[in-house]
Amino acid sequence: NSLAAMRYAQSLGCMASEMDIYCTKDDKIIVYHANSKGLINGLCPWLCTLEELRLAGKLANGEHIPTLEELLEVTMVPGSCTKIHFDPKLLKTETAIYRDAAIRSCELTCKIVEDYGAENWVEFIMIGDEEVTSKVHKTIKSYGINVCWTKNSRAADVKKKGYADWVNVSCTGGM
Repeated sequence: NSLAAMRYAQSLGCMASEMDIYCTKDDKIIVYHANSKGLINGLCPWLCTLEELRLAGKLANGEHIPTLEELLEVTMVPGSCTKIHFDPKLLKTETAIYRDAAIRSCELTCKIVEDYGAENWVEFIMIGDEEVTSKVHKTIKSYGINVCWTKNSRAADVKKKGYADWVNVSCTGGM
């Protein structure tokens, strides 16, 4: 979940690098691996601006929290075969699940990807919340972006629902 991680994946010739995405209060898409409570630098990403999150701390490697645009600029280089697999994180607290924030993240990401002409450089991987997936898969597909379903489900069941272009069926209790 950093620009350095993407560069490393590219140097290895990886098919893709999975990156967690969040929407900020000021509608920026950031790339970050939040803690188990969904916090970034101790803050809720959907309640803070990009500037507030960046002022609160850096990544472990010293980079600032990257935006989707910064990640796309690193990703879309001639000769690279490495895509981004977007994992729109479901934001949870002890009292609520913020599905709307995950849905907004997907919508904004699609628009940015379109603006960059990056549809062939990205895919979404939907890891588990069927309610979010059911609401965003048509939007994602309308932008010409592939969707993968990775929740432990029978491939035939997912195909019937029309959620995904491909299904990862090798995960059991996790990736």
